[in-house]
Amino acid sequence: MISSSPLAKACSDLPSRTLFYPSAGRDIELPVTTFLPYVDHFWFVDSSYRLTAPLLKEFEEYRLRKSRFEVREGLTLRHEQPFQVRISHETYSIPDSERLFSVHACKGLGYDTFRVAIKNVGKKLSVFFYRGDSPGDGGSRFYWLRTPTIRYLFEQLDPTAIVVSDGSNAQSPFAEFHRNTEVKDAAADLARPFRIADRDLRCVGYLGERYGPTLVWQAKEATVS
Repeated sequence: MISSSPLAKACSDLPSRTLFYPSAGRDIELPVTTFLPYVDHFWFVDSSYRLTAPLLKEFEEYRLRKSRFEVREGLTLRHEQPFQVRISHETYSIPDSERLFSVHACKGLGYDTFRVAIKNVGKKLSVFFYRGDSPGDGGSRFYWLRTPTIRYLFEQLDPTAIVVSDGSNAQSPFAEFHRNTEVKDAAADLARPFRIADRDLRCVGYLGERYGPTLVWQAKEATVS
């Protein structure tokens, strides 16, 4: 759970209550446990998902209440080739609570899913979570946190949204500590505020290590001076 006061304050008013994590693989537990107090919908995307079992089946603290399956289709932007995203919509409850939350396990490519499940339907995001990816073999080779994609992504964020990054496939200063195995949690204090894609970003927390420190950034809409 969130314990950092700046992080908790930054997460206290996220109107869309939706998290999106492309190329997530099995990196499920930390996003859910960290942001569950502030998020109702978790979108996890990976082309390797089989969707033959609930995504949270290994987590006994969450009970599956219902699920449904759908396929969303679209055309790629560059070559206008048809694609499919297969989605398992799963609703879970928390023991000793009436609270329900949804996990959407998506088998497909991250940007295809972003378009058909988020952007094209006008959905906003409260949290963009992205780490552990690479531009080479075994990675998605997709640059979410670089120009020009970052602008398309940020257009779908809540006014005070959260961006979580370990610097993977990102431009500086998101990548300032990428692959740095020594700085660890000190990176949160060393990270400098910056502006990009009409957003003012400041670091509000640290969520452990992946390909370097995983930092949490509040991405506020920039005010016009």
